[in-house]
Amino acid sequence: MEVAIRQSGERMRDETVEDIISADGIKAFKGPDGVPFLSGGQHTELRLLWCLSVDFFNPYHNKIAGKVASVGSIVLSCLLLPPDMRYKSENLCLVGIIPGPREPSGHEIDHFLRPLVEIMKESWEHGAIYRTHDYPHGRLVRSAIALSVNDLPMARKIMGIANYVDRNDAKEENFDLWRVRTLQRVQEDARKWRSATSQKERKRLYNKTGVRHSVLMELVYWDPTTMIPVDCMHLFFIGLLQYHTRTVLGMDSAGTRDAKANTTAKQLEDARKMLHTSPGSLDLSALTVDVLNILCEERGISVKRSRKPHKGDLIESIKV
Repeated sequence: MEVAIRQSGERMRDETVEDIISADGIKAFKGPDGVPFLSGGQHTELRLLWCLSVDFFNPYHNKIAGKVASVGSIVLSCLLLPPDMRYKSENLCLVGIIPGPREPSGHEIDHFLRPLVEIMKESWEHGAIYRTHDYPHGRLVRSAIALSVNDLPMARKIMGIANYVDRNDAKEENFDLWRVRTLQRVQEDARKWRSATSQKERKRLYNKTGVRHSVLMELVYWDPTTMIPVDCMHLFFIGLLQYHTRTVLGMDSAGTRDAKANTTAKQLEDARKMLHTSPGSLDLSALTVDVLNILCEERGISVKRSRKPHKGDLIESIKV
């Protein structure tokens, strides 16, 4: 294990990012001495970066008409281990179990994370002496949580933030005007929420800003705007990205440009005939966004252009 951790330094020097340990964000992560965490004291002390994951599962298994309950696990994985070792069960640190039977709310989950945060505070400020095979007389070790990987509902609870963009900007239909939340703004809104003297006032502030205090914010280095990545498991592996691009946005996912142009031309011609002869039998949802756009323009239908119209907007416009 010590050899594998030492070799992480070689992966950090690799200019090709094949592992998170060589990513810019990890390299730039600064320690209590103000220099990069993994380079500042790595020769005199061992510095470890960890990934926090909180997830819930049904202990009775997901069966039709079976018992429904949620039990949570709080797990740390060491980012300095190579990927083929990092997520083996024997190398994961099970910090705690959230017993259930229901999933706690955001401020409730802070109570379960509090013991871990207190340990991490001590490790960051003072470290701890560990005896190992290579250091039988002991070696100072410091640890920090560099990121937290969760599904979207749990990420919101871990962050203390309802969404990644400013809540006021999210009301704006022009996506180009959206601004990502800044750490300074999040910290300010979290302090106001924590200082509120009643639950009613906290609820009002959360509805206004979309930010509440999270126990992880007590770690001096913690930045919820950058240290919690987008939910890649559901986005890529379970197909949310494909659903949004192909169904919501109506993007064609296959074929060359010529093939796509030919398909669009034929679909447009067929749609025109159907609208002229028997409009009620035309399945508008089967048409691409490009075809729907052209049909709207040909009929003088005005669609909001402050943002790229979704497929559903175009269909509703044609129906009207």
